Amino acid sequence: MQLLVAVLFGLFLNGLVCLEGSLAWQNKIFSPRQMQKNGHPYGLPWIAHGGASWGDFFILTPIVIAMKYSCGNQWAGDKQYLSALIAIIATGIFHWRWSRNRMPDCLAWGGRLTPAGWVHSFYMAITLTIVVLFYFHTVHIDPTFLVIVSVFIGLHIAIGNHMVLSLCAPKWWPINTLRDPGALTVTIGVWVALFFRCRYILAHQ
Repeated sequence: MQLLVAVLFGLFLNGLVCLEGSLAWQNKIFSPRQMQKNGHPYGLPWIAHGGASWGDFFILTPIVIAMKYSCGNQWAGDKQYLSALIAIIATGIFHWRWSRNRMPDCLAWGGRLTPAGWVHSFYMAITLTIVVLFYFHTVHIDPTFLVIVSVFIGLHIAIGNHMVLSLCAPKWWPINTLRDPGALTVTIGVWVALFFRCRYILAHQ
């Protein structure tokens, strides 16, 4: 039963990801070609946004399913509410920051969220709640599972900050986040936090 709940939860999450893609298509910023045909030679289309499209679908959602299946029975109601509050605040901050983008972005730019961005904020609040519960409100975690989850979350953060996209350097993406202080600070900061949190969990269980 617990596995079924986790799988259905994952299907719901990836349904949100697919909805983001559909809304990005309607907003004419699904692919580089569609974006450029809509008069924007530069920007970040949905299909290239690793932190919102394929990164969420193939990396984050499976991780969240695994966390919920393995540890979900340890999360009491009060812990869920507190974790959700933290996740909602963090999600709001990140999406506000992304809305300051001047370049067209499938999620947010020009001071506002796009329709896909609103769906992504909902997806991020849910998944971040599970991540907070996993790292701060789980008593017994298999060490190997903890390391694997942390590695993939670290990978997702790097992809979400467009490190891979910057390595590919397409013409329609002129920004190099590998040299951007903000992107590097967030990415390295999350890696360091994951490392020390894993050390703490492994030393105290």
